Amino acid sequence: MAGMRDICKSTSRADWGDYISFAQRMREKADEKGVDLLLIDTGDRIEGNGLYDASEPKGEYTLEIFKEQEIDVICSGNHELYKKNSSENEYLRIIPNFRNTYLASNIDIFDPDTGERVPLAPRYRKFTTKNQGIRIIAFGFLYDFTGNYNNTIVQPVEQTIEEPWFKEAIRDQEVDLFLVTGHVAVRSKEYAAIFKAIREVQWDAPIQFFGGHTHIRDYTRYDSKSYALESGRYLETVGFMSIDGVESGGKAKALTLSSPKFERRYIDNNIFSFHHHTGLNTTTFPTEHGRNVSRLISHARKELKLDSVFGCAPFDLWTNRAEYPSNRSIFTWLESE
Repeated sequence: MAGMRDICKSTSRADWGDYISFAQRMREKADEKGVDLLLIDTGDRIEGNGLYDASEPKGEYTLEIFKEQEIDVICSGNHELYKKNSSENEYLRIIPNFRNTYLASNIDIFDPDTGERVPLAPRYRKFTTKNQGIRIIAFGFLYDFTGNYNNTIVQPVEQTIEEPWFKEAIRDQEVDLFLVTGHVAVRSKEYAAIFKAIREVQWDAPIQFFGGHTHIRDYTRYDSKSYALESGRYLETVGFMSIDGVESGGKAKALTLSSPKFERRYIDNNIFSFHHHTGLNTTTFPTEHGRNVSRLISHARKELKLDSVFGCAPFDLWTNRAEYPSNRSIFTWLESE
């Protein structure tokens, strides 16, 4: 997230503030073209970065920084649920900020004030996009995780899709697109079950899945109107998915194709990529909001002494990009050094 960057490499230096600027500029482009841009987050926003791990209490800075982004559909990962304090932070601090967009289709929490078992967030959301009037039903799932602290309950996905609320939601006939967001591998039994359940009652509806957890760039096809995208790890990648030809029932009919066209792109999370895809430059790209968040990050890093350089590796070592054995393979290096 915001605190995870390599201070030895300038190409890695897009922070959360830059991401906020990028999202705003892309929304501006979408509005100019009369199309819709949705920002999706599939979880695991805590742990593993300096701003979170070095602070006491954990997340003192990152919880406030993260809330600055405008997100259309967001869900929990497994890392948010490992500890009592992190899941309560999610429930009490993050979800109120994303009250209408945070979804928890299969996660419950015991309310820290009342002790009552309640949904961590709404189970699903139905909304209409502002430019094209596309009617969307969105869900937010977590894979069948069992390592959560005992103040939360993760219901297995195959049980969840048998719930009356889910069956009612997927039978809605006034919907143009199902959007399944989740901290779930795109090639998994959980997503296969969700796809099967929706397709059994909505044989022709487009279904877009966004996945997570396996920390890879991945993409798969379920059928001609259903695809799934996973966008890497550690905010190294901004995954971009476009769907052309979705029939719009919410406003005036848009030109539709016999079958929607699904395309994806993986955008490296650095300033050069952001400039390229927005068509802007160092002067015109940053927004005031983005600059302010970058200042918050810089202040937090300074407070936590995260910018002290102890050393930089003279060359890169790779797990998959370099052949094994070779002098650029991290496995060869581990063996020999």
